[in-house]
Amino acid sequence: MLLTTAAYVVAFEPGGDNLFYVTSSLQALRAAQMPDAAGRMSLIPSALGSASAHQLLHQAIGNAGHAVIGQRPMGYAPKGHVAPQPIQVQRLDDVLWPLESREITLPPSIALMKIDVEGFECEVLRGMRSLLGARAVQAIKIEVFETLLRLQGCSALELRKLLVEAGFEAYVVTSDSSSLPADNRLAPDAYTAATGLPYNLYCNLTEPKLTSASATPPLSPPLLFSPPSPPLDGSAAGVGERSGWAERGGGGSSNERGGAEWRGRRSRSFARKYRRLAMHEAGGDGRQPRRIT
Repeated sequence: MLLTTAAYVVAFEPGGDNLFYVTSSLQALRAAQMPDAAGRMSLIPSALGSASAHQLLHQAIGNAGHAVIGQRPMGYAPKGHVAPQPIQVQRLDDVLWPLESREITLPPSIALMKIDVEGFECEVLRGMRSLLGARAVQAIKIEVFETLLRLQGCSALELRKLLVEAGFEAYVVTSDSSSLPADNRLAPDAYTAATGLPYNLYCNLTEPKLTSASATPPLSPPLLFSPPSPPLDGSAAGVGERSGWAERGGGGSSNERGGAEWRGRRSRSFARKYRRLAMHEAGGDGRQPRRIT
């Protein structure tokens, strides 16, 4: 999106491994003389949910994309999990449109929101009720995974209800869908949801949009952090590359148990580092976070 549009992007990521990948990619954009693209993204090192809280993130070994908040679903982590990572959970309302601002400022205008949080989707939606109520979000692409939703006390049925109540019309997005054909649209009162493998819904706002800010620049100053150097060979991970930092065990060992413990320690360390930088950004100790240069 940064390369193909002029959109401003706000990303939330609590996991140490993925924070490394994202910041490395942003650094690569700057190295490739594309500072405008990198400068249009704000990266916030926390998770989103229905309430502000401290939680544990359980990441599958060898798959940083499968990290579940507060649960350890073994069926989707055949090699087990790295050591739990302490993370901060925030409400999107509190970040983008805090309570003290709602009486004096318009909500930000969000053209597209992508939510893929391994079963925590209902919690994310419940934490943005003010933004949804103000019709600030125009479109949402969201993953529906019944098994993981149920682990978090929700379901595909409840997820669809939340979207319909917020004024969205939902379409099922399949792997071969290049558009949104009418026969993929879900009727507003059709709450029956398929179980099994995950799928995506693309949701368009149908009810009248309330007034909101016309453009939403990145949070100021943008939360863009210099990535930590990979500890093994010192090489930086580029856009789309996989890093030895995330794939190899401690000290170069191929032992899975040793590698898992090592990765867990590194992930917790980096997660703590990014949370401290976020606190500095909020004025916790007067310091400013480092910018990618």
